[in-house]
Amino acid sequence: MRSEHIIFDEAKDIWMDAYLLPVGGKFPNIKKRPYVIIIPGGGYNHVSPREGDPVAFRFLAAGFSCFVLSYGVNEDAVWPKPLNDYERATQYIMEHADEWELERDSFALCGFSAGAHLSGCAAAVSMHKPKCVILGYPVASLENVRKWSSSAPSMIEMIDEKMPPCFIFGNRTDETVPVESTLKIASALEKNGVGFELHVYSWGPHGFSTGDSSVVQVENKNNPRSSRWVEEAIAWLKEEIFDFAEPKVFQR
Repeated sequence: MRSEHIIFDEAKDIWMDAYLLPVGGKFPNIKKRPYVIIIPGGGYNHVSPREGDPVAFRFLAAGFSCFVLSYGVNEDAVWPKPLNDYERATQYIMEHADEWELERDSFALCGFSAGAHLSGCAAAVSMHKPKCVILGYPVASLENVRKWSSSAPSMIEMIDEKMPPCFIFGNRTDETVPVESTLKIASALEKNGVGFELHVYSWGPHGFSTGDSSVVQVENKNNPRSSRWVEEAIAWLKEEIFDFAEPKVFQR
């Protein structure tokens, strides 16, 4: 594996880390890699490292090249600046796809909390739409997002029939993002005939990342079953994007 650190705006701390897996040779089934762009949460006032590299390493182990995006926060998160940061990052990836041996259009977004809000909005309206999107305890409704940003739109209201398939997960007792918000996403997807998979675990905190004890705050004990979202999401990604046993992009 090789890695690159790409700085878009040093003063605003906007950057992207690329983790690129090899192809060919000892990986004879793989000519180019599908990839996952990870967008951590942080309430649009910081970018949480717990939802960056620890998540990327899990997807890397499953065979996906990965990118972790640090987008603008605070005064640099006035909408649509975060969406523009996403567009700049994906455009950069597209321009380097051949060099990095990537399946240019075979990518997923994986966002958490406010990063899931950005991921969902990007999946709905961006110029560079993913094949599918993973939304972890997503900020979605206007009422909820306005607690963190006075300018960000409702992600739920952006959902239409062109939205890519979604994998959604969270905890029922999340006190930061009410479970009703997550259920409204699923309802909007169903209403528009968009495929989705929904995992709501019976209890647990907000912001649990991979659910591993190395990333969950001690005072916010996590439901041990909620860590299963990772393996379920990987299996879902292989259905939606790319199964390494059959080196082709699925057509649905």
